[in-house]
Amino acid sequence: MSGAALKPSILVAGNCNAGVLRNALSHLGILTDSAELHYAPPDPALWDQELKAAASRCVICFLQVRRDTRKFEEWLISCLPAGCKVVRFPPGIVLSLWPFVMDDPRNPPAIMPTLAEGPYPRPLTNRFILDNLAKGDSAETAAARFLDLDLSKYGDFDRLHALSLTLLRSIEKDCDLVLADFVERSMQKERLFLSPGHPTGIVFAQIIGQMIDAIGLKPSGTVDALLQRLRAFRGVGTYEAPIHPAVSAHFGLLWTDDLVYRHFQEGSFTHDEYVRRFARFAYTPDYYEGIRLLDEGRPRDAVPFLRKAVDANPTSPQFHLSLCEAATSLHDPSLLATITHRAVAACSGDGSLWLQRARACFEAGDQEAALQATDQALALGADPQATWQLHAWVLERLGRREEAAAAAPRHSWFRSREAPLRPLVEPTGGEFGRSWVRHPRGF
Repeated sequence: MSGAALKPSILVAGNCNAGVLRNALSHLGILTDSAELHYAPPDPALWDQELKAAASRCVICFLQVRRDTRKFEEWLISCLPAGCKVVRFPPGIVLSLWPFVMDDPRNPPAIMPTLAEGPYPRPLTNRFILDNLAKGDSAETAAARFLDLDLSKYGDFDRLHALSLTLLRSIEKDCDLVLADFVERSMQKERLFLSPGHPTGIVFAQIIGQMIDAIGLKPSGTVDALLQRLRAFRGVGTYEAPIHPAVSAHFGLLWTDDLVYRHFQEGSFTHDEYVRRFARFAYTPDYYEGIRLLDEGRPRDAVPFLRKAVDANPTSPQFHLSLCEAATSLHDPSLLATITHRAVAACSGDGSLWLQRARACFEAGDQEAALQATDQALALGADPQATWQLHAWVLERLGRREEAAAAAPRHSWFRSREAPLRPLVEPTGGEFGRSWVRHPRGF
């Protein structure tokens, strides 16, 4: 309302991990009742007037300390009012488990924001394989040579671990919150990082607990529930760096058995599968071209690329969802029916695809198939508001009015609920915390 007093603000400034921390704090009503929470990206060019105004009434600023952002830190502090409490925290970064990384010269220029670092960012690379390829090995031979290596002869894992912790502790000398001791004592028994700079929820819970103490909130069931939820959070990032079995064995890691590692929307793979894919430089360029065209409002141009992507990788639910999105924009029921039929056949455990299938059947007039699809969507955890609404409509079309009348309140109940709080990771994958744009691709 015009003229209403503005709440004081709390800023969380830093890279994307800071955005997750801001979003986690937003789940505490006792905090959001009295203060606005803002994520502040570490580049003044990304600040809008709203964020600058929030900085001017900031009471607590959580500032991520990084070696490459000193000028930003100075600029940020100059924007804060006198008396604002500045609490510094370290970046979540540990290099110990990935001793073979280097830049991959095969990476093309940025393929839209989703692949800004190329299909194989530095944390996913392998210098042994790149060296073998440079010597003329085929991809298959380069991967096989690496998998056969006795890696204990090629690196001092303990020294790298010590250097990694020393780096983190040197940063923590300028911090109020700390991580290094926790990482050192917990790494063996818990998965703390998906890749060198992408922590899991266990690390986020550790930092959030310290942030809550710095704010001055008292222990409560709500705080405990948030920390428990955070610990179950898989982590930030759209890729995960594979850990070589020899590295796991050296450090006695208790959590790496049967791990699979995500590679953007391409799928999840074992360590050895990931290695072979890296050697082949395997990814699906058609998918990223398709979603670029879709983002530009060109669904008709996007469909051929997305269909080829699905042909190349039929087990990726996200590939199918993007194709469904494009087909829906074209208002072609026959096309959508064909696409969704294939999608649920290939990815039968994905509730969102069953909801897409139900919509396609509903539009095509096949209400019995639509009803079966809504049942599957509900069983698999698809969006309950949208699914119950469609379920009621289908029952009405089938003449089952009493059942439709019973289903409709379920939709109304979900619709009447308060909007959900921001997720721990923004669906767009960009500018965490401040601009939440729903996006079916979930980047």
